[in-house]
Amino acid sequence: GMAAADAFGLVDQRPLVPIDDPKAVQPVGLGRVGRLEQPMALRDFAKRVADALPYTELGVQVCGDLDASINTVAVLPGSGDSLFDEVRAAGVDAYVTSDLRHHPVTDAIEQARYEASMRASGIALGQGDSQIRPVFINTPHSAIESMWFQYAMGDVPRAVSEATGDIPTVRWISMNTDPWNLVLPSSGQER
Repeated sequence: GMAAADAFGLVDQRPLVPIDDPKAVQPVGLGRVGRLEQPMALRDFAKRVADALPYTELGVQVCGDLDASINTVAVLPGSGDSLFDEVRAAGVDAYVTSDLRHHPVTDAIEQARYEASMRASGIALGQGDSQIRPVFINTPHSAIESMWFQYAMGDVPRAVSEATGDIPTVRWISMNTDPWNLVLPSSGQER
């Protein structure tokens, strides 16, 4: 997740789901949580995400108020709707991941709307803040996962060298592995 979080401009990063590793030189775990140097509207942050990703036919999908202010973000490359509870607990404004399914996202955004209305009315979950969080940015699985290759090009040879003394040759084959090659808008009546 660090490569994607870096590419999306997140600072002050930490793992979304920390893993205790006494040998690690920095906090490790699943995904990343960070903040943007300057808050921006969801529509602008989604554009930043789309621009940072390798090209795919599918593009990105956004769920939430496009004018919502985004400051804190969770990123989990790969399939991420199994970590909605951890994302909610992190209190972030936006969650960037892949393979989001209709019903889990519908449930999550409705829960976020309910919690925002409770906060706005001063009930239990904080006072005065009516922003719906988190909002969601769904990315193509292969695109967001491929971002770590830029780090792997240095990390893999370094780790092998430290473990064995040998320095392997690593090549990046930049082949698009996204299976989708055509996206068509539905032709039904627009609402």
